Amino acid sequence: MRLLDTFALQLLVGSSIALPSSPREDGKLEKRADSPFVGFDGCSLFQRNDIIRAWGDAQKLATIPAEFNVGGNGEAIFLPDAVLNIGPTCSGICNVGVLEERFWGKDIGQDYVAAAQIKTVFMNIRDLNSHTPEIRISCEDKENPNIKPENRAKCSNKVNGLSIGGYAFGTSKERKDNTIVLCDLFFAPGQEFLSDIEKELRDSNQQKSGLPMAGKGKILLHELTHLPAIVEKDVSDTYAWYASEMYFNQIFGVPADAQNQPRDDDPDAEDPPAQPEKWRMTLYDNVWGCKQDGNTKTREIWGSEVDKCYTFNSDMAGVSCDQHQQGGTSERQDCGGFDLVPQSIQVGQNAKCDLYFGVNCSQDLTAGVSNKCIDTSQTLEAQRRFASFKCH
Repeated sequence: MRLLDTFALQLLVGSSIALPSSPREDGKLEKRADSPFVGFDGCSLFQRNDIIRAWGDAQKLATIPAEFNVGGNGEAIFLPDAVLNIGPTCSGICNVGVLEERFWGKDIGQDYVAAAQIKTVFMNIRDLNSHTPEIRISCEDKENPNIKPENRAKCSNKVNGLSIGGYAFGTSKERKDNTIVLCDLFFAPGQEFLSDIEKELRDSNQQKSGLPMAGKGKILLHELTHLPAIVEKDVSDTYAWYASEMYFNQIFGVPADAQNQPRDDDPDAEDPPAQPEKWRMTLYDNVWGCKQDGNTKTREIWGSEVDKCYTFNSDMAGVSCDQHQQGGTSERQDCGGFDLVPQSIQVGQNAKCDLYFGVNCSQDLTAGVSNKCIDTSQTLEAQRRFASFKCH
């Protein structure tokens, strides 16, 4: 069990989370309906029941980050309160945890305006049942009059080749002017309710993976965060994923991918620095003495690894390559190791290389070649060619 703060989450063995019952910041709110939705256009009774149940899941997901400000044990820490928990007045643990940094950025602990905005979004969703149902919900496409017809969302749309679970739009900040359309994917097998997901996770080895934490509640929560009545600006899937992982974190611990995956808008990690070149050689296809002519195909290769065997006419992983043909008049970058077994080789001065007549650095060899041209015919039989090499 994790004690988060004075409003502790109670984890019941074998059951779902018992949600906090702390007083709402705007007083005790009266529940007015089973959901904040009206219309249910084109929805069957089965779909309507699924939507209402999914709303219960979405509300559960929103309630945790809406009601808790601080707490935790260093692994799961909620957003610091935007007003009370600043500096010496802070009570509890006042820095953010791995989930907050994963979803909101490493500076979220100091950005109290952003923290308050995030908290407000979750509070707005949590408290929707205190209002008269007005948000229109539909199981069939609806037209957004503020967008050109060719740009309007439809359930037939694909995102990265995948079907969408729904879309949302609003023509004003009034709830009555906000619409959510839920598509076939929302109702499809595999989009489960929270209780089903929790049961599956308890019986699997994915308890700390955020990947299976999707489902109907998460989709509906995501669409709610797109409504002008809930939040004033368009958002990504961040709210829904954060709420989902916070919910399951209380049961299974911090998801491993919350610590390892970068945020979508974080800058890409810098590429590792290039390793210094340790050796270089030029391979000549059909000439002696490393002499370039109009009919010669040559290949310049270089690498950063030493004491590693490479075989010509094979995939020489980690080797860089430029290829020249017909006296150097054409060039192809990043050529592979295939289709060229050299007749002569110009070895650079940066390293000493051993040349072998057998693949995988086998059979007899010419050792310690450096800063010189070497021909196959000058080593052993003219019809033989070097098959592999290793540089030091």
